[in-house]
Amino acid sequence: MSRLSLPDGMSLAIPGEEQASAIFGVVDKERARLREWLPWVDATRTPEDTRAFIRGARDRFAAGDAFHGTVLRDGHPIGGIGLDFTRQNRRGVIGYWLSHPFCGRGIVTAGCAALIHFAIAEWHAHSFEIRVPAGNTRSAQVARRLGFRLEGTLVQAWHAGGRFHDLNVFGLTAAEWITQERAPGASTSEGP
Repeated sequence: MSRLSLPDGMSLAIPGEEQASAIFGVVDKERARLREWLPWVDATRTPEDTRAFIRGARDRFAAGDAFHGTVLRDGHPIGGIGLDFTRQNRRGVIGYWLSHPFCGRGIVTAGCAALIHFAIAEWHAHSFEIRVPAGNTRSAQVARRLGFRLEGTLVQAWHAGGRFHDLNVFGLTAAEWITQERAPGASTSEGP
């Protein structure tokens, strides 16, 4: 399955090369804000850079090594959520970004939850990790809402926006995810 359903008719889908220009347009418009935390933004200079990433993402999905999806709203890209998967350890590393007008609506939380469900069901993932540069409080809130716990901080381990950041590493096991999903009143979505 290369498309996961999200609330409000949105989806998380492995993009095709024909979407490269539209995805690049969103990244380019959000460049100043995204580059503060995401090192790949500065290397994404043209739609061809995005097209090359899409080709790699499709190949890695076919190999069962990654799911790098585009968040689509009414068929238009508004962000991305991805998971790099290490088969030997059955561990997924999750990353995400979203266009500013759509932040704070629970979209990333719902997308990450869908991706976790997929990785457990399809790839038998055992554990997950979210790496958050210190200071990126919104991203850390997503990890915490999903039930991830802070496992440690790597000092000056992340370079983005022209500077080094400490990197907070959040973790969650598949067993913990399944237990919290079964708990009465469990929810991985944001409130109003």
